[in-house]
Amino acid sequence: VVTDYGAPGRALHDLARREHADGLVVGCSHRGAIGRLLLGDDTRAALRDAPCMVAVAPPGYAHSDHQLQRIGVAHDGSSESERALEAARDLWGGGSCQIVARSVVGLQPAPDVGELLGWTEQTEQTIAAERERLNALGGVVGDVVYGEPRADLVAFAREVDALVVGSRGLGPIDRVLLGSASSDLVGRASCPLLVVGPKVSWPAPAAT
Repeated sequence: VVTDYGAPGRALHDLARREHADGLVVGCSHRGAIGRLLLGDDTRAALRDAPCMVAVAPPGYAHSDHQLQRIGVAHDGSSESERALEAARDLWGGGSCQIVARSVVGLQPAPDVGELLGWTEQTEQTIAAERERLNALGGVVGDVVYGEPRADLVAFAREVDALVVGSRGLGPIDRVLLGSASSDLVGRASCPLLVVGPKVSWPAPAAT
């Protein structure tokens, strides 16, 4: 499809709506940091307010062969992470792929020495509770780590063949205030990234 719509992100969204697409596939922006600042980032533009799932291929992905054997899912128990897990199961659950659900227990400020024991016990209890929660999901390998969530997801992407994350579908103001983990992963994840936003119900086609 050739279009002169203008902004690539808006053009892709328009195409997805017109075709009732289940997903969009885009490559990672080839521009450097300064180029993205001055000219914009078409990949992140495709992610923002996308009406369907968006798959992002990392730089150089087409230059070698790949097999999908381990699929990573960022899972914190939220509805967004549930949608990500559902998408992973729909796409790869029926094959030989292993689905790994990763939960990151966030870093906490170091306490005073006198509170260190209680702080350590609380952290261990939180990790144990998260491990129990993931094990209850069924059909996935649960994996719990302690660290900084965004940095860990970048590291997690190096351990799997594809990474699936949920998106809150934030508006422009919320993105500025809260940030976007999925957008932050673009260009940093070394494997394909699948971003699953809120479900969209396409209108039925008009009768002819």
